[in-house]
Amino acid sequence: MTFEEKNNILNASYAEILKIKTFLLSTDYQAIRESEGGAPMSDETRKKRADARARVNELEELIAKTKEIEPEIPEMQDIM
Repeated sequence: MTFEEKNNILNASYAEILKIKTFLLSTDYQAIRESEGGAPMSDETRKKRADARARVNELEELIAKTKEIEPEIPEMQDIM
């Protein structure tokens, strides 16, 4: 894996996590309302939130594994 490939994986993973966390944040009020005895959130939203949390966990694992990979050092002729 090259340095560029490693960075692309990390950047894409962080971007997806940000998008997912934005969704979770936008539906937090429904979870809070429900936990405080108010109207329950829809089953669809509950499932989407569970799927989103699972995906974040997958991406965080991918990030951790990717960070452990030492990128290949390009040969001098590849740089010039």
